[in-house]
Amino acid sequence: MLQLCSRVSDNLMRIKDMKMKKGLMKFGIVMFLTLSLVGCGLGNAFNSSRVYETEDFSIEMMTGMTKVDYEGYNYLFQNLSEETMILVLEESFEFIGIDDSYTIEDYLGMVIQANGLAEGSIMKDEATGLSYVTFESTVEGESYSYLMFATKTDTSFWLFQIGCLTADYTENQATLLEWANSVVMK
Repeated sequence: MLQLCSRVSDNLMRIKDMKMKKGLMKFGIVMFLTLSLVGCGLGNAFNSSRVYETEDFSIEMMTGMTKVDYEGYNYLFQNLSEETMILVLEESFEFIGIDDSYTIEDYLGMVIQANGLAEGSIMKDEATGLSYVTFESTVEGESYSYLMFATKTDTSFWLFQIGCLTADYTENQATLLEWANSVVMK
């Protein structure tokens, strides 16, 4: 009788173990199908956007961006789960010692030279005429790629740097350019 109870107990444990494995397998299949159908990672997040308003400009970019204070910049928007950020800096003509005759390309050239961006040559989005620069930087062991562009107001230049993981940059460069082209200064 003891041996029979032992066998029943062993069989119940096997059945319980098999049910648990089946449950985990079902969960795994459901997760795989969900991620396959819905998508995951930066590409999908980039497809969902909204307009963010500040005192100085508006920009349409991915949902889930949070505005945080960051010393040395006027604005920082970030999405930590997607490792994406936008840094924004205003530099008045007076502060950088120039007059309003400087063009956006002149200003970007000054930024490239001042920051030693050897790879930074000014490119132009043929569809919109937006001048921009791309560059890479390593932060805490992670490689990030940036799309940098500027806007000009009556008294200053505004420098925008949109950054994401280098591994995600190529796939999403067109979307980053859409963000850049959505900026409206107030």
